[in-house]
Amino acid sequence: MSEPFIKDFKLPILAILGFPRSGKAMLMNILSTFQKIEKVNTNILLEEICHLHNIKKIKTNVAKYLLRKNLNILFYNNSIGRDLNFKKNDFSSIYKYHNPALYIKRSMSSSEGKNNLLLENYYQMMFHESGNSLKFILNSVPSIKMIEIIKNPIEITYSWIKKDYGNINYSSPVVNQTTINYKKNILPSFVFGREKKHLKLDKFDKVASIVIHLFSERFKNTKKINTNSKKRLLSIYFDDLLINPKAEINKISIFLKRKLTKNTSKVLKIEKLPRDNLVINLTNKKLFLKRNISKSLYNKILQLEKKYLLEHSKK
Repeated sequence: MSEPFIKDFKLPILAILGFPRSGKAMLMNILSTFQKIEKVNTNILLEEICHLHNIKKIKTNVAKYLLRKNLNILFYNNSIGRDLNFKKNDFSSIYKYHNPALYIKRSMSSSEGKNNLLLENYYQMMFHESGNSLKFILNSVPSIKMIEIIKNPIEITYSWIKKDYGNINYSSPVVNQTTINYKKNILPSFVFGREKKHLKLDKFDKVASIVIHLFSERFKNTKKINTNSKKRLLSIYFDDLLINPKAEINKISIFLKRKLTKNTSKVLKIEKLPRDNLVINLTNKKLFLKRNISKSLYNKILQLEKKYLLEHSKK
């Protein structure tokens, strides 16, 4: 029987993963200043593939095909200047890149074909929540390199609550998250299998419950990655990036074999790096969470923080 298939063209693709509000856009903005690394890119359909595969709504061979096929198309379109973002304030806009004229020139060119593939340049792609798909992505795209930015679960929970994530109308056409239908309730896919329990929670506990699930799954799935695949994965901790950005950027430079440019230091200033007062801010956020989410969920968040700190200490 025939199966969906596409050859691995060994394209230089760089996936930046992390939960929402973990610092991906900031990190990608910095990376785009390195030699031979493209601007920030995002594509919701790639994340849909990962999310639907996670909840077993797409078979692995089909999900693998769709992921690889779409990455190839996106890489090619970027190489020839197709499907670019010209909206000035968007994080993936060409105007956020240090040399937007480069992309304008590509978009004006009539050249097409495989000879136009930018095989020396890393194509950056953002993935939300797909830290839980690390193994799947690494296995599906053997040439991919991945950087996961990891943030304290206390910080993530607090940030999501402040963004009112527990009160999102998932029926809205502008919601990007993969959604499911449970008894006429439109819910995010990451509550799959826990829908009834989720609906009983208030908006703050909904956020805490989702964060607990996502981090728990991430810790579990990270252990399943084999030694060879781990060589293509670099973990960067948000706190380290804030406190000592130069050290973290040098790690990335070695990992990707790409040099920094004069624009790197400029972006660090724009992002106000380095920063301090992290300990004071974290203490205040813990007090906020303790007051606003249930005791059992708060204790689970604290347990996750311990796992996070232990993992961090081993790096």
